[in-house]
Amino acid sequence: MYTNFLKKNTSLFEFVVIGISTLLNSILSFIVGIIIARNLQPDMYGFFASTLATVTLFFSFSHLGIAQFWLKKAGKFGWRVRNLFYPSILIVLKSTSLSILTLILIGILVSHNDSEKFVTILLSFHLIGLTTVELLVAKYQLEQKYDRLALFQLIPNLLRFLIILVIFYVFNHISIFTIASIYFIVSIITPIVFLKDFNDLSYGKIDLKNHHDKNESSLKLSKKQIINSSIPFALAGFFHFIYYQSDIILVKHLSSNSQAGYYSSAVLIFSSIMLIPTVIYQKYLMPKIHFWFNHDKSFFINFFKRFSLYMFIIGSMFFLLVYFNAEKIILFVFGKNYFDSIHLIKLLSISLPISFLSANLGATLVTDKTIRKKARIMGFIAITNILLNLMFIPFFDARGAAYATLICNVLLFVFYFLESNKLMSKETSNGKI
Repeated sequence: MYTNFLKKNTSLFEFVVIGISTLLNSILSFIVGIIIARNLQPDMYGFFASTLATVTLFFSFSHLGIAQFWLKKAGKFGWRVRNLFYPSILIVLKSTSLSILTLILIGILVSHNDSEKFVTILLSFHLIGLTTVELLVAKYQLEQKYDRLALFQLIPNLLRFLIILVIFYVFNHISIFTIASIYFIVSIITPIVFLKDFNDLSYGKIDLKNHHDKNESSLKLSKKQIINSSIPFALAGFFHFIYYQSDIILVKHLSSNSQAGYYSSAVLIFSSIMLIPTVIYQKYLMPKIHFWFNHDKSFFINFFKRFSLYMFIIGSMFFLLVYFNAEKIILFVFGKNYFDSIHLIKLLSISLPISFLSANLGATLVTDKTIRKKARIMGFIAITNILLNLMFIPFFDARGAAYATLICNVLLFVFYFLESNKLMSKETSNGKI
């Protein structure tokens, strides 16, 4: 019953809507990054990118994995989770406020001058926008409102793009202070625009799909139990960020702002491409994955086996496209000032096939106790990445960060492959996971 229901509702239309939205969001994010890079010298762009990376580092501490916790519990308990939204949001409000205050303190104590301090303080409020998107996307996923999800995920980048476009048209130039102010404004506007949806979520007013018995007794969990259940998701996200984005921060401090700028432009291209599997699995498939795991494990296994091949093929196509056109891409997109980024994006692109495949394998490790295994794997990879960066960057500058990322991408794939196969073998042999 569940298999037929889900096959019917995992429609081509939903994929098309999410696919188009993902493409547009990637393009907007990419264009915003290009405009910023082209209007700042590599050293200033390196500072901006590393500061934004520092802010994003606190994102996991801000949302605490609450959205993924909702998807996991709803996939298993259905309508019984409706009374968990309000206490969860109170937890997130406190953690986000603490994270912002910590970032402001860092900006005051660590910045070299008033300009850097001002930019850091403004960008710290970017956490509000990020956290709002994280929570409301989970709401739309549970309701299977993929058209609204598609629109919602476009809004932050679209607003940034439009504001930057207007300012650039009027003044023909944009400064780092203006850019930081735009990030601040968009982060404040986003939750205001969707205040009604956020308020409905707070009080459990949600049209939960796939579960029909609204009269089931509510699931009762204390705030401590909620945090304990959500923390593994936060840690997995935090460690993922460490090994994907901390390189920029380390390049800045161990080499120079200019090297951080070159590396940031290469990472921008790599990250824009990786948005495709990220959105497919995290924004579209995640609630379905939790549902399949709890109600139709046979479909769960067959789906991931099939999509492993699809992801590898798509990743290989992007690798060939980027590797053999790296010089054209960098010079056309960023200009001759970023010529040194060409060899960096070539290095990063080598791991695109296995990175796409890792996205598929890693998605199997977000259910039940497997999320704790995933968090441990990500923790090991994050520590390895930092150690490799500390070893390589002093000798190879930004290229050392690319080497470290390449090695860690391979290691991550190996661990995900082993754990995912172990999971699938248990299900196939005895019908349990």
